[in-house]
Amino acid sequence: MEAIIKAGAAALGVAALLAAGTAQAQSNVTISGRAAAQVDVVSAKGATAGAAADIDERTRVTDIASRIRFSGKEDLGGGQRAFFWVEGNTPIDGRGGMFGNEGAEGYVGLGGGWGELMLGKRHRPFYISSLGADPWDILTLGSIDAVVYVAPLKLGAPPSGFQALNSVNYWSPDWSGLRVRGQFSAGENKTATTHATDEYSVAATYDLGGLHAGVGYRHQQGAREGSGKSLGLVATYAIQGGPKLGAIYEDHRADFTGDTLRINDWALTLSWPFGPHELRANYARDSGVKGGELSRSDTRSSHWAFGYAYHASKRTELYAQYARLKNGAAASNDFDAAVGGVAAGADPKGIALGVIHYY
Repeated sequence: MEAIIKAGAAALGVAALLAAGTAQAQSNVTISGRAAAQVDVVSAKGATAGAAADIDERTRVTDIASRIRFSGKEDLGGGQRAFFWVEGNTPIDGRGGMFGNEGAEGYVGLGGGWGELMLGKRHRPFYISSLGADPWDILTLGSIDAVVYVAPLKLGAPPSGFQALNSVNYWSPDWSGLRVRGQFSAGENKTATTHATDEYSVAATYDLGGLHAGVGYRHQQGAREGSGKSLGLVATYAIQGGPKLGAIYEDHRADFTGDTLRINDWALTLSWPFGPHELRANYARDSGVKGGELSRSDTRSSHWAFGYAYHASKRTELYAQYARLKNGAAASNDFDAAVGGVAAGADPKGIALGVIHYY
């Protein structure tokens, strides 16, 4: 089965390159992306091990997922199309950029009235269903990912990002506001001492007026043993002329470590636009690990943030935010814009001023 998937991916990859060449002649290849950075002041103090493990206040300039994107499509006739999407990270804080497995997507696909079929690196449907509830951009201090995204890692889950590598994806058309997405990711990272971390993820979303609702499910094989599964629910409602309210709940269960463990997390979010201005606030927390030896320790984490954004244009946003994480004695959660090296029990906090420009 894996050989068939690889062969199909290679064939579609060649087709996409040919399509890209044709599209370029027709001026249908689009170059776009974003440049984003923030200056922030962060610290993480109160470590369980004592002051020696604390991180004193430091000032940084941090890239916020800057990237360049090449995309294009070709009309195949009969309502069918071929398309591609390739992103590369272009950090503007002094780090090297790359086309690879750090955050950016890359895929090739076919589409029509029946939906879209894609091969490559694509967002996991489980996360797509809830991304719209976060009032802040990814990789900022304020993002709810400081708790919501990392909760399964406390159960021993293999590290993974929002996107799945080596994946086969199907996205349905829009059926009067209802969309279904499915994904299988081939765990091609099997070694002599680890298993293939195959996984699948499915999600359904429904949009009607200001309402967005979604449900997602994810199943992942462990790198050494066991497996994990996650169920997520999300709902947002935008009041006309008023705020947008959001809520997320996720339940994660796994036996990666040999013990059956469980953790859940939830978040409440608010964004309130008025003219070019926008107020934002959010709160998220997890239950800490239940089951096994970890349940004897305080592994809970909570995160809150508030701030302001100014939309200077349709493509440029300026923002200011303050965020704080509270970690239990055995928890070491960090911001999405990581402080780095946060010790168990330390509580990161920070303030940031940033700019995001799309091109």
